[in-house]
Amino acid sequence: MQMNNNRYIRRVCKLGGTLLAACCLLFTSCEDKEDVKAGFAIDETTFMFNEFGGAGKIKIESDQAWTAATNVEWCMISPANGSGNADCQVLVDTSYLYQNREGFVTFYSGSKEYQVNISQLGFKKQVFVKENPQSLPHFEFKGKNTFEIEVFSNVGFELIIPENDRDWLSAESFVFEPASIPRPQKIKFTYEPNNKFEERLSSLTFRPVGEFADQVEPLVVPVTQLAAPFIPVNSRAGDSMALLSIGRQLDLYWQYDPSKSIETWSDVYTEEITFKNEVGETVTDLRVTGVRFFFFETEMSLPYEITYLTELKKLITMGNSNSYLKRIKLGPEITQMEKLTYVELYAYGFNEICPEITRMQQLQTLDMDANNFAEIPLDLLRQMPNLECIGFGNNRLVEGITDLSNSVEDQIGLHGELPVDLFRKSVFPNLKNLYLWHNYYEGAIPNLPKDEVCDFERLCVNGNMLSGELPAWVLEHKNLPCWDPFVFVFNQSGKDSNGNMAFFINEPNRITGECELWKEEENNGDIDYNPDWKILEKYGVTLEMYKRVKSIPLHCK
Repeated sequence: MQMNNNRYIRRVCKLGGTLLAACCLLFTSCEDKEDVKAGFAIDETTFMFNEFGGAGKIKIESDQAWTAATNVEWCMISPANGSGNADCQVLVDTSYLYQNREGFVTFYSGSKEYQVNISQLGFKKQVFVKENPQSLPHFEFKGKNTFEIEVFSNVGFELIIPENDRDWLSAESFVFEPASIPRPQKIKFTYEPNNKFEERLSSLTFRPVGEFADQVEPLVVPVTQLAAPFIPVNSRAGDSMALLSIGRQLDLYWQYDPSKSIETWSDVYTEEITFKNEVGETVTDLRVTGVRFFFFETEMSLPYEITYLTELKKLITMGNSNSYLKRIKLGPEITQMEKLTYVELYAYGFNEICPEITRMQQLQTLDMDANNFAEIPLDLLRQMPNLECIGFGNNRLVEGITDLSNSVEDQIGLHGELPVDLFRKSVFPNLKNLYLWHNYYEGAIPNLPKDEVCDFERLCVNGNMLSGELPAWVLEHKNLPCWDPFVFVFNQSGKDSNGNMAFFINEPNRITGECELWKEEENNGDIDYNPDWKILEKYGVTLEMYKRVKSIPLHCK
């Protein structure tokens, strides 16, 4: 009997445990379903987007499966299907229309449909930029002196640079095809150095043009360029600061050391000068009167800071990197230097001279050897009758031509017949030295009466393709022995444009007499760099060039 009671009690307990577990399961199930509403519901039925598009959120509360779809391609829903609660995103693309556009998203759940309306604004007609350019430095090397402005527009526009700023600010040409959506257009600008001690400001105007021009406001973008570092005028300190600035802008191979006195700077000649300073006081101080820039790299003419060397009398440059590839116009900077009498711009890359050069009536030497002139600017030189030395040697744009009759090149450098006016005393009454060596001149040396020829102390026409008969004035010139004529006059080679060999039919066998003008060359006492020629090959400088220019004293007698 006792055993039966125990079995009964165990069965009751087991049944009670099962019922309790079932109740717990039921309770838990009900708790999980507490936030799920019967049917289907969404919290948003309307969205408005601007022209750039974007994303919107829809919260779904549901106890059943559902799907979603849009009726336009510029709008999408994600996720597009599910079961139960979910958060959906409405994604809208950037518009490409001027006018507004409409669409909708439809949710399907069971047999019912739920619609969400989507509206998007169209782009208004406009021209705008997202970022204005930063302030420009007062100087940057050629090739790096640029900046870009990215303009967005859905109408045509033109760029206007103020006329007064076009000498230092320019833009590359561009073609812009407008569409209804604002499209980006990158415009590249180039700026020149600011040589003034104050900021310069400009404003770029992007003016709408075309069908909708009257509906859009012009866009004005300001541009600021920093001021140049201050350089004292007419002083020793100004000379030092000017040379430091020039050295940096020319990217000199050997930069000046500002920690040392200017007297120790190589290729800088100084002397005691008595002058009036900026406030009109008469003072005596060490000033720069001669300078030579060796081995540099620039795409520009001489920096404006050269004008602060107000006592400079002699200026020499030599060895611009790859100068034979460059086409640089000599700017008007040096024409402001009233005491400059000697200018030798050797292997710089010049192919043109500014017309202001004629202001330099005090100039005695203008040597443009080893540059890239296609013709000598005689119209300018004729206005400078005080010149004592003219040099346009080695102006070959193409090397290696030995027969002009077979040449197919259009621009070969200085060629044709020798310019007669360069030999006339009536045009250049003071001319004593003429250098036209290693060009492509052909024909005969100009035949002039003896009394009409300049009193040449030095004449170099070697290395051309001259031929014919030597005129009497050459053979009988009193300074013929001084010319070393077998090297610097009679020495011709190749064939001219008619295929004739270049030589003089009456070349003498020997020259008698001595030159009374010869005297021992003076050394300027500058430091000899003993340069590494392998490194400096890119500057187009040979040992002969180096020795020639180094032999020229920087002081003026």
